[in-house]
Amino acid sequence: MKHKFIYIISIFFFIINLLTAQFSDVSITIDTRQLRGHENPLLFNTLKESMTNYLIMTEFAQDALDLDLFLSLHFTISSISENTGVRQITSQVFASNDYDQKYFLKNIDFQYSQGQSIYFNQTFEPLASFLDFTAYLFIAGELDTYDPLGGNIYYLKAEGIAVQGKSSKAATGWGDRLKKCQNIQDNLSLRNAKLHFYSAYDLISTNEFNQDEFKKEIDSFYNHIRDIEYSLGLEKNTLIFLKSHAEEISVMFIKADMSSALIWLSRYDDENIDIYNKYLINSNQ
Repeated sequence: MKHKFIYIISIFFFIINLLTAQFSDVSITIDTRQLRGHENPLLFNTLKESMTNYLIMTEFAQDALDLDLFLSLHFTISSISENTGVRQITSQVFASNDYDQKYFLKNIDFQYSQGQSIYFNQTFEPLASFLDFTAYLFIAGELDTYDPLGGNIYYLKAEGIAVQGKSSKAATGWGDRLKKCQNIQDNLSLRNAKLHFYSAYDLISTNEFNQDEFKKEIDSFYNHIRDIEYSLGLEKNTLIFLKSHAEEISVMFIKADMSSALIWLSRYDDENIDIYNKYLINSNQ
């Protein structure tokens, strides 16, 4: 009976954690093709399981418990060394929500031993802190779509981790991650553009459609994207966002009678010119 009770309690806390965590679905892949003579499937299977459990079970943001986010991490292991059963691993990571947030994170250095669990705490630890940093980036990006600069607190948390990492014994790559976080955070035009895009999208999706409110939101979106061209030119994260939403943006520009904005966008984001031109042609028929 005692063991059954403990099992039930464990299941209860597992469900509670799932309800309060931010990531409901995590996909982790580990590519070891660059290694020579160090392949250990069991090691990387337990690493993958530990990271997945950590990201799904951890409550990263107490004020954002219903985000229901997806996170994909693709690890490309570039080197591995072993000392008394502990592996020192170096990897590159492509992090994505498989939609409009995509980041390449270089030179991740961490130690891992087979079967090791990962725990959430405030002390810098290379692997856990990297996962925290990445989680905060995606949470911040999501919260920016709900409120004006709503992700500020989590960009600052990610920045704080990068600062710790930069001054730690595992400093490799953290300077680059600090700069990346700051660049994302400082691109206020894109962050505001995302908010206005989703506000316009929500308006156009409702039964009680208000043309004036919709026009105001989509026009603000357009102006912020134009600001990015003036200040940053062809900015990578902006182009990723536009590519992910090219169809929706086109529909909304046409509905707002903003063909000129669509013409400009086809020049700025020429990778998706076929999508933009399709809607321009259809609007003129």
